[in-house]
Amino acid sequence: MSVLDLSDTRASNPDFRAKPWRRTLIAPDEAQRVAATIAGYFSSTPASAWILKTQSQAWKLNGPGDRWRNPWSAAFVSWVMCESGLGQTDRFHRSVVHRSYIDQAILANANSESAYRAFDPGEQTILPGDLICRGSRPSYRSIAERREQLCMGARNHCDIVVAVEEQDFAHRR
Repeated sequence: MSVLDLSDTRASNPDFRAKPWRRTLIAPDEAQRVAATIAGYFSSTPASAWILKTQSQAWKLNGPGDRWRNPWSAAFVSWVMCESGLGQTDRFHRSVVHRSYIDQAILANANSESAYRAFDPGEQTILPGDLICRGSRPSYRSIAERREQLCMGARNHCDIVVAVEEQDFAHRR
């Protein structure tokens, strides 16, 4: 099985240029339709009250179709983990930022209760239910590099693996 690792894009393509981070704008009626669902994701995290308060204030000023002010992917991952039975923080540190559970996985060892352990790309076979994570600011490309920055703020992103497909890379050349 092969998986494209986003954290190693520069190594395989030296001409790669990251696009500036931006949120996709959605129509106000669509933003209003999904607002309660996203609020539910944030509600599954212990420290989200300030985000919900800030967003409520934005809606009062700009109307209920105003988009979310804060990225919500970490809250979504936390909600999924909570719904799957990982609601206890010693198993999965639910958070509004990815770095909380990335750092938990880095610190996890065979004796810990953590549901996740961190591995560098290529160390383990990727399976459904795994998290694929990358750091962009500050950038790190290995567990050792992130270990030097533990508990420090970082812009990260994680995706939940839902399926792994075999790829035939012989035809790409």
